[in-house]
Amino acid sequence: MQCIKHISKMPILELLTPSLNSDAASQIAFRAQWPALCKTIVSAPGASHVRYGYMITENEINVEHELKLVLSLNWTNMPAFQSFVTSDTFKALSGTVKPHALAPPEIQLYKSPTEGLHISSQGFTEVFRTKVPNDKLEVEVGGAWKRFMDAINEKHDIESLHGLSLNLPEKVFVGAIGWRSLEDREAANNDDALARSKKEVQGFADTNSFLVKLSPA
Repeated sequence: MQCIKHISKMPILELLTPSLNSDAASQIAFRAQWPALCKTIVSAPGASHVRYGYMITENEINVEHELKLVLSLNWTNMPAFQSFVTSDTFKALSGTVKPHALAPPEIQLYKSPTEGLHISSQGFTEVFRTKVPNDKLEVEVGGAWKRFMDAINEKHDIESLHGLSLNLPEKVFVGAIGWRSLEDREAANNDDALARSKKEVQGFADTNSFLVKLSPA
């Protein structure tokens, strides 16, 4: 188990995937307000690479009509994140989002081995999240992810990252791929060897995946 002192100095990847109201009026209002709200996050000390977009697919099912927001950003360290979420700015931001949300959003923090820009600056980002409640499963999921990345990198020029959650009730493994285009992703999905590797990653219980096009805030 890592000591808090070590974690406090690590770069942090934050993902937010809130559930939003589905009625048309609320969706229109939210889409109009959200870009300005993102600017508030961009100006927070320690925040960088703030990107947002809406899911294209979730678990391989098209969900473009459902307004499933994705927010991705990096924090220089845990104190920077904690300072923001205890600030008046965050309280005001939460108050603005609350009327549009079905439930309070779950903030997901992950240990980020890199700053993440090489993922969210690509054309499309595909994210895989799997609960790993024990060390054995963590090793198995990590091994499957490595085999998947090795298979992709043999044939495609992609960037990727992976890490483990810091703040969720159950530990979660996250992996992300930056695709230059939907055509590149489709070609990978149509490759038998890559499809088998991907199916292995998605085959674990409590696995969720989504595809999103992220834009700078």
